Amino acid sequence: MAAVLDDRLSSLLFDSITSTYRSLVESKSYSLGLAWFLYGTLRYFDLPDLVAALTPRGSWILNATSPEGLPFPETKLAAVYRRALDAYGEAGAEERFKLLVQQDHERVKIVDNWLKHA
Repeated sequence: MAAVLDDRLSSLLFDSITSTYRSLVESKSYSLGLAWFLYGTLRYFDLPDLVAALTPRGSWILNATSPEGLPFPETKLAAVYRRALDAYGEAGAEERFKLLVQQDHERVKIVDNWLKHA
């Protein structure tokens, strides 16, 4: 959320974040502690909205998870982040937004690649 308010951050890599705050609220079980919750935010925005607001800055989402901490499939991730995909497309910045689902042993390569493009 801070990145939306501070434009000094030119690129962000979200590693193993939950796919949405709403999914946590709607889940009967989740793997995150109480510190992850900010009362009332869903009335105004969710993670996909925040990422869309980062346009055209770089935003890479690596291995988003379900509320239980399980890998979130890339096909579902694209649907959840449709608003962000559209925002980056409209801004002509499609290459600055990436949804990535990779094996853990690929993480170092992904982070290195992100650093080169940040």
